[in-house]
Amino acid sequence: MEFRTKIKEEHFLYGLLGAAAVFCAFIFWPFLAVIVLAAAFAVVLRRPYLWIEKHLPGPAKGAAAAITVFIFVVVLAIPLAFLGIRIADEARTLYGFLLSGGAAQMTTAAFVHIQEFLPGASLADAAGRFDVVAAFMANGLANVFTATLATVFDAVLIILALYYFLKDGDRWLGYAVEISPLSRGRNEKLIGVVARAVNGVFAGYILIAAIQGTLLGIGLWIFGVPNPALWGLLAAAASMIPTFGTALVSVPSVLYLLFADRMGSAIGLAVWAAVLVGTIDNFLTPIIVGKRIELPPLVVLFAVLGGASFLGVSGILIGPLAVSFLYALVRIYREDFSGRQES
Repeated sequence: MEFRTKIKEEHFLYGLLGAAAVFCAFIFWPFLAVIVLAAAFAVVLRRPYLWIEKHLPGPAKGAAAAITVFIFVVVLAIPLAFLGIRIADEARTLYGFLLSGGAAQMTTAAFVHIQEFLPGASLADAAGRFDVVAAFMANGLANVFTATLATVFDAVLIILALYYFLKDGDRWLGYAVEISPLSRGRNEKLIGVVARAVNGVFAGYILIAAIQGTLLGIGLWIFGVPNPALWGLLAAAASMIPTFGTALVSVPSVLYLLFADRMGSAIGLAVWAAVLVGTIDNFLTPIIVGKRIELPPLVVLFAVLGGASFLGVSGILIGPLAVSFLYALVRIYREDFSGRQES
């Protein structure tokens, strides 16, 4: 009788636990991207945080976390904010240009040069196709404007959450390990793989993409292509695409300069993009990424695109992290459980 009562109590407790977990999941779901990004930044900033804590007198987790977050905001967030303002201004200018009939003007100017190579080309067909692209770009830029306020709010939440992840992250991780049904060794292996993946994604692919986008943006500014910050941002995103990469932005930019009869600038930009921007990732990837993330570039690409379509801009980072977490689980299963079942 006593055993039955105990079983009923356990079932009741498990039911309450499951219901509470589902309810809380719905509550926290709108902030999933904020929580994941804050936790990922905490992993990346863990070493600086520990160094600062070590050099502060007495127990100073809160002070070390506050100093780390302050440095993070000054070094990264403030330059990104200025860059975001510049990109927003350029996007607004481009948006107005497209709405005022700029697409038709560009089509007519480019068609004169196109006919030199394709005498049978039709201006009507070219204008129609270019207008479709222009309308798509205008809609995308309009969505950027509407998302600005939400992005600022999310950034504030990320900074606040980052402070607590740095300050209390070890204690929360200890609680998670205690309730995990996995053994201590498997938990440590899982945490290690995820930590390497986080550092690999942030310090690897994202950093290299930012460097390539910045270099191409500088080149666009030097050689006189309009809206260089906006196109540099698009080049950073395009750099994650295997084979083509930043060429998706640099080649149209070179063609723009050719159509504008600026042969010297077009040659200069082509050399800049091919020699400096196009090859720098070959040197940086082995140094920065190394073996911290073992996912193939194509898998990372689909993770980035899928994350962006599912979660928006933050999905660019969360997508590869989610796939890396799945990869860690599969590797633990393959190395531990699969071998045990075969024996």
